[in-house]
Amino acid sequence: MKLNNKELNYYDELLNLIVKTDFENAKLVVIIDEFAETLQNIIKTDESEALSFLGKNRELRQNPDINEKIQFIYAGSIGLENVADSINGSKFINDLNTHILKPLNYKEAENFIRFVLDGEYLLSNENIEYILKELAEYIPFFIQIIIEEISESDFSGTNNEIDTAFEAVIKKRSYFDHWHTRLKSYQQNEYKFAKSVLNFASEEKFINSAAIYDKAVEFGVEEKHKTIVNALIYDGYLNNDENSSQYKFNSPLLKMWWCKNVAN
Repeated sequence: MKLNNKELNYYDELLNLIVKTDFENAKLVVIIDEFAETLQNIIKTDESEALSFLGKNRELRQNPDINEKIQFIYAGSIGLENVADSINGSKFINDLNTHILKPLNYKEAENFIRFVLDGEYLLSNENIEYILKELAEYIPFFIQIIIEEISESDFSGTNNEIDTAFEAVIKKRSYFDHWHTRLKSYQQNEYKFAKSVLNFASEEKFINSAAIYDKAVEFGVEEKHKTIVNALIYDGYLNNDENSSQYKFNSPLLKMWWCKNVAN
């Protein structure tokens, strides 16, 4: 962008704005959503620009005139560590603390449903209990889309109608297709490996480390397979919380969707 025929440097302008602004002894918290996805999009165009982007963000965080005034929080649905590592940019984020948001507990999920409904649509306690039993893992996004399906139907309060809402969600590619789309940005063999791992995990209770390695050999990605599996964890597909050598889907709903729409 040009201003008065002069090329505008957004970084310098932002730096000057922050330095000159008096926050009156308060600290400003800046939450930047989908930071990793933004970085991923830059990588597709120019890796050197992506590294510069990471470097400039680090400079802002490390600048003493900035970090006393502003706390940066990078939020997103995919793991920043894996995206940065893909271009050898980990050194630019090693000052950050990672916090992975866990699913809600039962009471939080129950309260979240009531918050989403906001008095506009009535579900009985039995309905809410049944929804949470079927979800098993209480991830806000999945709760919201189930409630959306129920609210758009002629719901009379039966569990069969809730089952129908679950079936409708699983059939809709729009709810989950972005999960699959992100995988398609991998290199061809890496994508085939990741898809094969998720296919297996969607059809069984879990996939173990030995089976994962066998698939890595099959697709020729032995050296990178741990990085790819970590990406699947950070991106929200899998976890190995119960047993470090067994990987299962985070959400039964996502597992059912994957099995129906991608694996088969």
